[in-house]
Amino acid sequence: MMGVNSVLKIFSMVLMLLGVCMTAAFAQSGSGKAGASPAAGLVSWWSFDRETDRTVTDEVQRSQDALYGNYEYVDGVSGRAIKLDGFRTYIQRDRSRLDGLTGAFTVESWIALASFPWSWAPVIDCAHKNIKGFFFGIGPEGRVGFKSGAGSAWAEAVTETRIPLREWVHIAAVFEPDKRMAVFINGQEAVAVDIRGEFIPSRNSPLTIGRNSEPQTWHEFQLTTENAFFFLDGILDEIKITARAKTAREIAGEYGAVGDLPWPALSARDRLPAGPAGPGSFGAFYTRLDYYPEWDELWRVSDVPDIFVRFDQSPVRLVFWRGASFVPCWVTENGIWYTNEWLETWGSDVASC
Repeated sequence: MMGVNSVLKIFSMVLMLLGVCMTAAFAQSGSGKAGASPAAGLVSWWSFDRETDRTVTDEVQRSQDALYGNYEYVDGVSGRAIKLDGFRTYIQRDRSRLDGLTGAFTVESWIALASFPWSWAPVIDCAHKNIKGFFFGIGPEGRVGFKSGAGSAWAEAVTETRIPLREWVHIAAVFEPDKRMAVFINGQEAVAVDIRGEFIPSRNSPLTIGRNSEPQTWHEFQLTTENAFFFLDGILDEIKITARAKTAREIAGEYGAVGDLPWPALSARDRLPAGPAGPGSFGAFYTRLDYYPEWDELWRVSDVPDIFVRFDQSPVRLVFWRGASFVPCWVTENGIWYTNEWLETWGSDVASC
């Protein structure tokens, strides 16, 4: 018969082996970087390191969230990241599964924008009718916004600071019940507002990344558009939700720990396509004027959908491009576009010629 000490030794060895196996399984699953384990309180984490087709993995909840539209996996701040096209790409989970998020929490992401959205577009959105849940995203002028149900009210913290285009930026938002909501940009607090009450989760609403979870009303100065969705145009990496309020020192430390940031893999779009430069034999020619890959992917057209007119004694061109609805546009020798301008009338509240 084995003594007590022998039994205890065997029990300890079994526990040790189980711990090794669990650690190895976690590392092999791809849920961490170089064997890292989840931080305390982490409830959702999209690392985008698994280049799966039409799904992305929440490494903590082990869920496969649906991925729609045109996307590309590119180099990110850590490992891989996902590039959204700004037109139709988004991630959706039909039910947010953040029911346990009722107290303090932090949401954060790395982002490199190619352009600002037309209206508020989310990094993460699980809000319901500005009553409950939360929205964390970017506004039409590049400001970062954190909006959330707090008690019986809807609270909003929007930065005055605008994030730059075509650069990696770390953004984070912290919710502290009965205290405040704060937004951080690159490790520095950018705005904070006082709040009353607890966070109100939206238990049955979807969670989306890159597009609003519910249709929005776009209040534009010439036309109000109902039932519109807005999309992020850029790259996202390392999206995390943590069920505690991270301190300013923690957030600054996470930003500073990254070191040199990679150049974001965003498509160049600084010049419109105009066909061959310089004078040539006079005539109108069918062609295909491609702009940048994500935009070009939208068009189901032939190999020659556009027209440019060339002149034998002038370097200017006359371009009929699908991107301008085939309105004729003059293009100078140095790439400057010109056309006549007019204002159409639409809606009962708009007056024009």
